[in-house]
This record gives sequence, structure tokens and C-alpha cells, in this order.
Amino acid sequence: MTDSRWESRKASHVLDIVVGGTPPTDRTEYYDGDIPWLTIADLTSGDIIAPAKTLTPAGLAASGGRVLAPGTLLYSFKLSIGRTAFVETPVATNEAIAAILPSSKIDLAYARWALPGAFADAAGTNIYGAKILNQEQLKAARVPYPPMAQQRQIADYLDYETAEIDAFIADLRCSAELAVERTRALASTQLDEAVRDASRVTILGHVIMVNEGQVDPSLEQFVDLPLIAPNHIESRTGRLLRLESAREQGASSGKYQVRAGQVLYSKIRPALMKATIAPCDALCAADMYAMDARESWLSNDYLLEFLLSDRFEQYAVTMSDRVAMPKLNRDTLAHAPISLPTLADQDRAVSSIHRARVAQREAIADIDAAIALAKERRAALITAAVTGQIDVTARRKPVVDSIQSSLVEAR
Repeated sequence: MTDSRWESRKASHVLDIVVGGTPPTDRTEYYDGDIPWLTIADLTSGDIIAPAKTLTPAGLAASGGRVLAPGTLLYSFKLSIGRTAFVETPVATNEAIAAILPSSKIDLAYARWALPGAFADAAGTNIYGAKILNQEQLKAARVPYPPMAQQRQIADYLDYETAEIDAFIADLRCSAELAVERTRALASTQLDEAVRDASRVTILGHVIMVNEGQVDPSLEQFVDLPLIAPNHIESRTGRLLRLESAREQGASSGKYQVRAGQVLYSKIRPALMKATIAPCDALCAADMYAMDARESWLSNDYLLEFLLSDRFEQYAVTMSDRVAMPKLNRDTLAHAPISLPTLADQDRAVSSIHRARVAQREAIADIDAAIALAKERRAALITAAVTGQIDVTARRKPVVDSIQSSLVEAR
């Protein structure tokens, strides 16, 4: 139950809010000065990245902003809503960031936790359903307003508990990365064993066939086919994350036709190692190769594992022919050396790797569920604390322990 002593106050009554600005971008004399100038790109929750841009005193004056003192709380309210951070060294900001100045009216350590929810409740939505905020909505927001002593207690409690939850989530993500690396290590071992006695060594172009000829994805026969692009494929695992049609993606430029079972490989940024097998007839982006193995030499399943292997990664990254955007061109792909075990040895290696990948995906699914639960509990904890639904001074089981208990019970 919410503590009846906690009233809410209009933000403009308890917060000193100022917003920065942007000087005309065509005036070079306004930029590259000595005043650090923050934009949304420089702001992540809890941290300020060293700003990429600076202003001159004239630029600051033209922006309508001010230099903010250390201890000021920043809140992003345009483009990316809800990022917060404390100013550590004097900076100015653009108009997408609201600055809450230190004052005796509110403890800013508490405000950092209370304001995102209060501002979100005051936000409107655009035609796409996304949250939007303006300065008037910020100032009209209702902020939970406990006594100052309790504000500090809440801030201390949330600082500690959320740090524990964040560390727990970081450990879970590390576990997911380790699961992927263990599978990669096993796959590498299986492929090494398979090729140890291989007598056939050739180049990839001799044993694969790459699709040619693009089609218009807006045509009726193609528009509702899945369109697979590099962003649909998980790096290094061969997993297809989702399917979206050409229509859903608004595709208009040429794409390749893909048959179910063909291998897809992203030629852009080969270090990401994005390859998968098409689960159905589809289209693929022009920055991907769609290919089939020549059946008398190798299987498509083995071809996929080769493309995901450390050995091929080393070749692809070394041979990438662009600096700004590394790319593996068709001729370079064709000249990749490949050792060919017997088809039976290929099948044995692939079967072992597939079993490991299934186990890995099950483990990562469990980890993803745990992360989702932790994030849900974190958000609920913040809301409960800042609205008085829990007494933060009472002894209770640490939130991370409660999350772990829930995960054990769910198994």
C-alpha cells in the first residue's frame, strides 16, 4: 500500500529544469571550442561518454544553453527517452536533454530513480505509438515526493539493489557468451578431427554454387516472401533470429531468390560471422551470398559449419577487401581453401555440432528468460520504492536472492 504521507508534486514546483540547445550548424566559429557539448549519443544511463563535439563561448550563447555544474542530473526526453546520468565535469547540452539543477527542493539521487516513471506517465505518443515528451509535459509531470530523509534512504536502497541486479544480469550475459564459445570450441575440434585424414583439398568455388540474378522484391510473386538480411542472423551461431516479409520491410531494391535449405552468408563485415540455412523459400539481401554445396563433395550442413569456423573466419577477415566496411567479394569467397572429409565424416561432425548447438540454444533460452525476469523485478522494485509501496528500511531478502529462488522454482 502506498504510504499516505507521500504526496505527489508537480515537477515544475520541485525541480529546476533547464534545457540546452544547438547553435546553427553552418557557423563554424560556434564549434570546436573548449566547452564540452553533450548530445543523446553521448548519454547512456549512468554514464556520460566523452562528448564528440565542443562549443566556443559564442556557440554556447547562440545555443541558448548554459554550462552545467557537476552534480546536475541529466534526463533525455527526445529521440531516446529516459536515459539519466550525473554531470561530473562542466558541460553544455543540446535541446534533447533536460538538466535538473541541484537544489534544496529534492534529493537528485532520489530524483534519478523517481523521474523516469513520472515523466513516462506524462508522455504522449506519436502516430507510431512511441513515447514523446516536450518541456511542458516534463514540467507538468507529477513526481512522488516523500520527505527528504526518506528520499535519501530510497536512493541508497535502490543504488545498492539495482547494482546487485545489474551485476547478476551481467553474469548471466557472460554465461551466454561462454555457452557460445564452448560450442564454437567443440565445433572447431570436430571439424579439425574430420579433416585430419582428408585427402581432398580444394577451393570453395569448386564445390559450391552461388545464386546469381536479382529480382524485384516489390513484385507480387516476391513481396510476401521472407526477406533475410544480416540483421536477422545471430553472430557466430548460425541461428536465424526472426523472419520478416519483403512487404513488412518496405524492400524495393534488388534481392536474391533463395530456396529452402540453401546456405546464406553475409559478405559485409565478415568478422561478425553471420551465416544460416534458409528454413523456407525466401529472398535474401544483396549483401549476402545464397549458395548450395555440390552434393558429391559436401553437404549444406557441413558448408554452414565451415563458414562459421575459426579457420574460415581467419581467412575471411584477412582477405576482406574494404577498410571502412570490410567485405568478402565473390572471387575471394571462391578462393577460400577447404579440406574435404568423406561425406560420412562430414555427417558425423555435423551431428555432434548440431547436438551441441541445440544444448547451447536451450541454455541461452533459459538465460534470456532469467534476464527478462531480472529486468522485470528491477523495474517493479524501483516503482515500489519511489511510490512508498515498500519500506526500504525494513530487513528483507535481497532482490537477487528472490530472483534466483523464482528461477529455481520455475525449473
